[in-house]
Amino acid sequence: MRQLIALAVLIISVSFPRAQDPNSHFISRGSTEIPAMGQNAATAWSQGAMIVISNRRSSSPTIQLFGRSGEAISNVSFTIPGASRINIYDDAFSRGADGTLAVIGTAYTDDNRGTTFLAVLSPDGQQRTVVRLSPFFPNAVTVAADGTLWVAGHSWEKGKPKDHSQNLLRRYDKSGKLLNTFMAWSEVNNTPHTFAPDAFSTLAAFGDRIAWYSRPARTYMEFSLDGKLVRRIETPEVDKDSIVTFAACTDAAYLGVSLLATDKRLSSWGIYELGGQGTEWKYLHQEGTWGLLTGCDSSHLASRTSKTGKTKLSWLSRPE
Repeated sequence: MRQLIALAVLIISVSFPRAQDPNSHFISRGSTEIPAMGQNAATAWSQGAMIVISNRRSSSPTIQLFGRSGEAISNVSFTIPGASRINIYDDAFSRGADGTLAVIGTAYTDDNRGTTFLAVLSPDGQQRTVVRLSPFFPNAVTVAADGTLWVAGHSWEKGKPKDHSQNLLRRYDKSGKLLNTFMAWSEVNNTPHTFAPDAFSTLAAFGDRIAWYSRPARTYMEFSLDGKLVRRIETPEVDKDSIVTFAACTDAAYLGVSLLATDKRLSSWGIYELGGQGTEWKYLHQEGTWGLLTGCDSSHLASRTSKTGKTKLSWLSRPE
């Protein structure tokens, strides 16, 4: 089997020095239009389909899947018995190779009692398993190549001090059974008065690896499927107002951060690349004023490059 080489990418929507080689940026290999999603929708390209979750702060969020040409694949209403409101956040859903969907979020009752959950949906959406996670608060999820579900999060109980000895990563099987936990908070970042390392973090599966980007800790990590740390590298510092995304391809992993420019900034975007076993980040300027990675299709990056109307999904790759 071909050896997998991990790449991590940061996308910054603000002015940066241009790359010395003007032809070194990723280029578009075509595009697809996905129907307008609305301001309250979250998206991710995962395992050959665009996942769109709309009404994601309601009693019944809608989960839609679209193919590479923009065709509708499925439309499922997601509900939890007894929940009057369900909140599903960014980086809170993933699709496995067999079409299984994993979703994390918070569910509330009519009297505003809340609990966090992990839901596992069959490809047709008809069968679902919902596991209560509280007091563990999940922030990111992905489905590994072996079908296990990886969740990044932390336990927190109001009025109690932060427990920096707790593990932040969990592995579940498809039935929702907890298999193991690992990576203590103190191993990632033990700085007081900061966000937990799993906050604003993203998980992605690629080949026989799992990649995790912890933004508060400025750390990129790769794990084997049994949870062993394979690689750890510090990432460039990014603006506090940036938006984080992550993509994993068949032969590469990409980390994305998009900073929305203010009126006083000249908007542009580019890619910071970390290739192979390298330790230095390389900046690649991108054409246009805005772009945001949503996932991978084989070896092509899926990038959202339209802010209004229908969502334009562009397929990016390195020049041949």
